[in-house]
Amino acid sequence: MSARQASRGEILLISVFFAGTLAVAATYLLSNFVADAVHHRHLREIGARWAGEVAEIAAAIPADWSEIGRRLTAKLAHAPEPIRARDITIYDGNGAPLAGTGPLSSFGLRGGMADDAGDRAAIRAAIGGDLVHNRLTGGSGRRPAEFSDIYVPVDLGPSGGGALRIATNDAGKAVVFASFLETYAGVAAFVCWIVFMVPMAIAWRRTAVREATAKDEHFYARHDPLTGLPNRRQFSEKLNEALARNRRHRTRLAVMYLDLDRFKDINDTYGHPAGDELLISVALRLRQSIREIDTIGRLGGDEFAIIAEDLDDPRFAGTLARRICSVLGAPYEIAGHNIVTSTSIGIALAPDDGVDADLLVKHADLALYRAKGEGRNTYRYFESEMDAIQQRRLQIERDLRHSLQGDGFSLTYQPQYDLNSGALCGYQVVPVWRHPEQGEISAEVFMPVAEDSGLIVQLGAWILHEACRAAAKWPDGVKVSVSLSPVQFRNKQIIGTVASALQTSGLEPKRLELEFTEKLLLQDTERMLEILLKLRDVGVSMAMTEFGVGYSSLSHLSRLPFSNIKINRSFIEKLELEPESTAIVNSIIGLGRSLEVTVTADGVATAQQARLLKKHGCNRVQGHLFGQPSPDAGAPPFAAEGLTDETILARSAQGVGRFRLAGECTSGSPAEAVTRRLLPENTKL
Repeated sequence: MSARQASRGEILLISVFFAGTLAVAATYLLSNFVADAVHHRHLREIGARWAGEVAEIAAAIPADWSEIGRRLTAKLAHAPEPIRARDITIYDGNGAPLAGTGPLSSFGLRGGMADDAGDRAAIRAAIGGDLVHNRLTGGSGRRPAEFSDIYVPVDLGPSGGGALRIATNDAGKAVVFASFLETYAGVAAFVCWIVFMVPMAIAWRRTAVREATAKDEHFYARHDPLTGLPNRRQFSEKLNEALARNRRHRTRLAVMYLDLDRFKDINDTYGHPAGDELLISVALRLRQSIREIDTIGRLGGDEFAIIAEDLDDPRFAGTLARRICSVLGAPYEIAGHNIVTSTSIGIALAPDDGVDADLLVKHADLALYRAKGEGRNTYRYFESEMDAIQQRRLQIERDLRHSLQGDGFSLTYQPQYDLNSGALCGYQVVPVWRHPEQGEISAEVFMPVAEDSGLIVQLGAWILHEACRAAAKWPDGVKVSVSLSPVQFRNKQIIGTVASALQTSGLEPKRLELEFTEKLLLQDTERMLEILLKLRDVGVSMAMTEFGVGYSSLSHLSRLPFSNIKINRSFIEKLELEPESTAIVNSIIGLGRSLEVTVTADGVATAQQARLLKKHGCNRVQGHLFGQPSPDAGAPPFAAEGLTDETILARSAQGVGRFRLAGECTSGSPAEAVTRRLLPENTKL
């Protein structure tokens, strides 16, 4: 509602109020006027009657005032009027009392005039021919009194004219009627008040509600309803104002874009009310961390932004970012839970990184993306190449969405071998994207984008169905391993997806191995454990990949239903170069042996790596040494022969297969003889 409409409404309400008040007053005054008129008329009738009675008695007994008083008292005692005289006093033409009833007759008349000036004036007026009505104490000008005095002229016969003071008891029908009229006036006034005031109160309330709603709408149109901080709209306005001041004063300002790390996991674990309470606490800590001249806003979800103005040194933004990371990283006590989170921050400077508000926010967002990609709980300044990287990522996401509608993806299969027997164990599924313009794009490029955008759920379901369909045609005992993203575990649909893939393909559940990374343990452990147990009940096996580079909580490892540990390839690459990597690999293999689970080495590329892994007791291997991912998942020719020293080395020397060495090559063994014969001279084994 506009201000003009509000003014009109207020004027209307005030007008109604005054109109109602005037109507109530008029009704009350009219009722009182009618009541007084009826009362006066009846009193006149009483006065005329008793004046006639006194005149009749005075004519019968001239000047015998004692007898006149006694006869008048007798008549008064038997008077039938509902409103009757209480006592009567007779005054002569000079105002002197002559006779009376009641107290006057009981105590005798004393000479002299009336008691006070008011009485004397009323008596003189009555002698002059007027009827005077005086209300006594107990009454008021708005309600009939219990007693009234009336003064009327009287003919006293030979004594001449005089006056009567008649004290009346106002308890008869006339006064009752008058009182009824006054009561009616009060009721009518009340009804009028209700008739006018209730609608006015309702209208006033509606106006107040509309005004309050308009104020709320105006506030929430510019503020976040949860935290009370400026929203994206107001933040943009304040940023434009700050940029104008920045240009005028030729200073620097920083736009800091931040969000909470893994906030969705907190929401999923503790519920959205706890997530909202966390956001409120974060907003409070941010308010306490910035200067008075700085501005903070909530742009949506767990995203916040800060405008730091009047910077003498751009490094102040980094100092502020470090302080915010420290402040927001402290534990929160929410709903009985001790919640720990962190924040990542991107910083863009004006005018260095732009002078347009939207461009600065975009650049700060790009810097934030870099901070999250480089480990989170840190900050990064915007750099020009970030824009090109982001544009590339957005293009990949758009093309991914388009390819998901068609047949732009295919699967390749990397073989996995038992390191001791040389038998083919299964294949690791590696998806490939056939881009219409750029050709084949590896999973390492597009899978992170698919995870961040949520497309991994649809893509992962297709991979599961296609892998199970292909594996159903392989020989018995050959497994297919499919990697699952933590994003796919955020709802229980993954259970139905796996069951559907097995059912439609006809693949035995025991031949499907699902791989998940240690990142999964950073989510709600109990919920993840429930999903994993249900997947195990389906009959599939599970492997933990990238082991050793993540969370690795032993308490969780003892509870999770996995049957295979996959050593991350970063440790395998350094196996020949760093003793520390060898120690880590040896520890992981020992842990797997203690837990009675299979240990698989990923990324085996050299014979020396294979030899060391076999020496330490690793169970399975995969990598370029044993075969690269291929669209053909048929068992290679050497699988049936086994991975003996002689056959592998011979095939390696002849260029058959990709093997360099898979077993021990000891002095005097057949493998050594074959190797000496086939390999160039002076080749060091």
